[in-house]
Amino acid sequence: MAADGKPFTANKTTTASPEEAIGVMAARLALVPGYFLGIQMGTTLRLQRAYWATWRIVLAVVLFPVGLLFLLGKDQEFILVSVVVGGDGSTRVAASGRAIPMMAGSVHAALNSPPA
Repeated sequence: MAADGKPFTANKTTTASPEEAIGVMAARLALVPGYFLGIQMGTTLRLQRAYWATWRIVLAVVLFPVGLLFLLGKDQEFILVSVVVGGDGSTRVAASGRAIPMMAGSVHAALNSPPA
């Protein structure tokens, strides 16, 4: 059974260009199992995960065989990563959304590691 993600936010200021910063984030976060790159437009990207919530699985088992209809739908979680240039020329990378602990940890690691 898939666990529901928890809300999180993360921010980092860097000296990298916005294009370099978003490229590094996309490359590092696209490798996390269960997530895929939904949309990348300019300096914004969206990662998403589709999963069956626990309540869907429970109802499918309890109400079998009609309960299998609950498995036709999946719940989705999104993480939005955006990059903006500050007035002092620095680049601010912000990530927010709902994520499982593994993904939230990967976001923090990607923000705190130097560009490759």
